[in-house]
Amino acid sequence: MDGEKLGVGSKGTMPIAERVCYPYVAGKRWLSGLVDTVGYQLVTFIISCHFCLKGTTLGLVGQAGLPFAQKVLKLSAQESQRYGIVASFPWSIKPLVGMISDVLPIAGYNKRYYCFLSSILGAGAITYLAAVPLDSSSAMTYVAAMVLINLQVSVVDLLTEGKYTETMARVPEASSDIVSFVWLTVSWGGLLATVISFFVLQTDNYNVMFWCALPFSLQAVFT
Repeated sequence: MDGEKLGVGSKGTMPIAERVCYPYVAGKRWLSGLVDTVGYQLVTFIISCHFCLKGTTLGLVGQAGLPFAQKVLKLSAQESQRYGIVASFPWSIKPLVGMISDVLPIAGYNKRYYCFLSSILGAGAITYLAAVPLDSSSAMTYVAAMVLINLQVSVVDLLTEGKYTETMARVPEASSDIVSFVWLTVSWGGLLATVISFFVLQTDNYNVMFWCALPFSLQAVFT
């Protein structure tokens, strides 16, 4: 009787191996359903923007920023805060960028080439920070590079938001799944950045952080 209550030996009992694999199997089934509903292209855009750029690239660059500013650029806490505000400026002009992309398409496309050009600038800025030695006289160069990195992420984020918002209006039954997938990819990207930072920051070799961020930024050029 007790065995029946606990499900021991019953046909409905799930084997231990299946229990362990269930999150993976269920997640794969859910993702496959999302791809079938909204298309693989939108899912790829979301992964490119939210996992690679917003989660991993900004995570790596952001976590390297404070120690890099203090130990390499020799900036005070007040200077770091002031320059950080300047570096985040592209996020405040997202609506303007959206208006420009709608009014002035490039080669007939409202989004594609804006993403491409901003990604070239962002990946180039990360390459510069990774490859070129900086010192206390390079503060403005560093800020300019950070502006370009934030410009890339904010532009791709804005145009990706427009893409999946259109899909949510067209396929309302998939809206909750799209929003969940967006935040899931951001969270996983941030987690990956945290794990990488945990090991790399112990070496005080901040150029490695930027090299790690580069492929996640560069992939947006080809997406």
